[in-house]
Amino acid sequence: MLLNESQDALLLFNGERIEFQRLDGQLVFNSESGYWRDKDWLKSRLEIPFECRPLPSPLLSF
Repeated sequence: MLLNESQDALLLFNGERIEFQRLDGQLVFNSESGYWRDKDWLKSRLEIPFECRPLPSPLLSF
């Protein structure tokens, strides 16, 4: 639903850690999260391009 219905989105865990984001149509999964370690699993379920890289939270940068 998120990929089909929204433009920009961000999923936070406990309000601090970004799990994934979609900005300007680019989907990025946080490579530092244990949820997205299996890229083959993600590729088998997603039809849009994505990348995995660290997504530091701006809330923890103070």
